[in-house]
Amino acid sequence: FPAVFSPHSLTYSSLEQSPRWFRHLSRPCSRGAAMKGIARDARPTAREVAQRGVAMEVALIAGTRPEIVKMAPVREALAAFPEIRTTWIATGQHADLAEQTLDVFGIVPDRKLSLQWKTASLPSLAARLVETLAESFAETRPDLVIVQGDTASAFAGATAAHLSQIPVGHVEAGLRSGDLANPFPEEGFRRMITPITDLNFAPT
Repeated sequence: FPAVFSPHSLTYSSLEQSPRWFRHLSRPCSRGAAMKGIARDARPTAREVAQRGVAMEVALIAGTRPEIVKMAPVREALAAFPEIRTTWIATGQHADLAEQTLDVFGIVPDRKLSLQWKTASLPSLAARLVETLAESFAETRPDLVIVQGDTASAFAGATAAHLSQIPVGHVEAGLRSGDLANPFPEEGFRRMITPITDLNFAPT
């Protein structure tokens, strides 16, 4: 999945304002060199690295079948770097469909959230999901949170990470219909995720 890590697929408002690990991706280099640079500079302190045994913690948020399909290659690519540890957080947005898709890729989520997706309203679900994910991030303290697409799970994951002062990566960033009502609520989610994202991985 090399395109995900291409410097040409990333945007940042100001290189000077970007995290140190982002600057490795902004320089022409191989994917391996870029990710090793991220892993080296993202770690808060040498003591924390020694305690954790890895240089970088990455949380992957997925709740729907399309998210799983598109995040599975990201997880596989990150697994090639022993200094990076991933945590897969399943939000349960698609429930049975998600479970089937996870089985296809042989993924066992590290965390499963228990929310009433079928009965709760979208506003209450989004609020509860942001709160639950923020609690998870407070416990695990990932160095980067990656979300995909324009779902409620992606929006809540990005929002919870931003409010927790954790960098956000957005896979399949930049899609727009130009109409907030179509598709709803996905178009709004897309637009709200972009301003709080540190790494935008455009699909083309």
